[in-house]
Formats: sequence, C-alpha cells, structure tokens
Amino acid sequence: MVAVAVLFAVGCTGSPPEILHVDVTLAVRLDPSSGARYEALEVFVAVRDDDGDDDVALLQIVHDDRQLVWEFAREEWLTTTHGADRWIGSPDLRMADDAPVPRGAYRALVWDVAQQQATADFFVTHRPVDLPNVVFPTFERRAGRVSVVSPAEALLRGYNRSGELIVNERVPPGPLAEEIARRLDQAGVRVYLELDHETGATLQYGPVDWDVTGRS
Repeated sequence: MVAVAVLFAVGCTGSPPEILHVDVTLAVRLDPSSGARYEALEVFVAVRDDDGDDDVALLQIVHDDRQLVWEFAREEWLTTTHGADRWIGSPDLRMADDAPVPRGAYRALVWDVAQQQATADFFVTHRPVDLPNVVFPTFERRAGRVSVVSPAEALLRGYNRSGELIVNERVPPGPLAEEIARRLDQAGVRVYLELDHETGATLQYGPVDWDVTGRS
C-alpha cells in the first residue's frame, strides 16, 4: 500500500472539497472460479467537505500519459470510515483486457456539486509482475478440514452475506485454526487470502465461496 497525503483545492463558491490522503494498493489477483490472473488498483481517498458529505459528487482517477480515466459517481464508489476520516474509492481499477496496470503518475480528482475540485497526485512504481509464475496462497480441503497453502503467513479476510468484515486474521500455512473456522461457519460467507509479493504488490486469492469450500 502507498499512502499519499495532501494537496490543493480550487473553487470559488461555497467550500471546496479536500483530499486528505490517498491510499493505493496494486493487487495481483487469482479468481478461483475462472482461473483468471490480473492486476488491479485499489484506490481510496480520504475526503472532507465542509458543505457536507452529500456535496461530493464525482471521483476521477486519471493516468495522463495513457489518457485513462476511471470515473465514479456517488452511487458507484465504495465508502468506508476509519476514525474521523471518510474514504471513497474503488477496489477494482483494471484494464479492459486485463493487461498490466500502467505504472507512473496518476491523479485523483474529487468534484462537488458546484464543480469545485480537489486534486492529489500519486504514483504506481511497482516492478513488473510475472503473472503466469506467481505462487498465490490458496485453500485445500483434506479429511474434512480446510488448510491454507501458502509460502508464508497470509492475511485471511472473511465477509458475511451483508458485506460486513467478520474475520481479518493473519494465518500460517497449514490447517486453519478451529476458532477462525467457527467464525466463518455461516451461510453466504466469502473469503479472501492475501500475501505480500516481492514487487511490492499484494497477491489476492478469492473470492472463495465458503459454503462450498469451508463449511462442514
């Protein structure tokens, strides 16, 4: 993850929005259902607007060199809160043909309903990832018990049917701890495994349908 702080805002009426921080993760993903391997950017910006949260109307992520623009209206971005900060963004900025995500300079732009904007620059500088040969963490089931197969300790994230994070634990390779398995043992749970990669990217395996993989 790359964290970038601050910036400038321009505008003339009312209070312009502010971008306080930008968090960026280059995710390298393996979809267990399709076998697809691809890169995606997870970009979230901490936004403040003295005119109220509803005054923020549009988020854009721009790569000028490649003339790429990802655009999200209020009903399209995801919103999270951490402490006093409100974050908006997307976990799935990717190329249409699943080509590698462009490296280099990006801009995050936030617009309010009066067309005032705030801008922050960030950079994606990770080394190229050899996608066909990446070793992802995975699950396997043996003798009725689920094990984590990974070259190192991985992060396990589990979400219930409502999208609530119910497990966020680092797990070693080997049989999954019974306490974690019990917390995941409910209908509709989707699970991900994450592992840091030598390029600085984050390897992600999922989503795994726990009804199929993990429940006894």
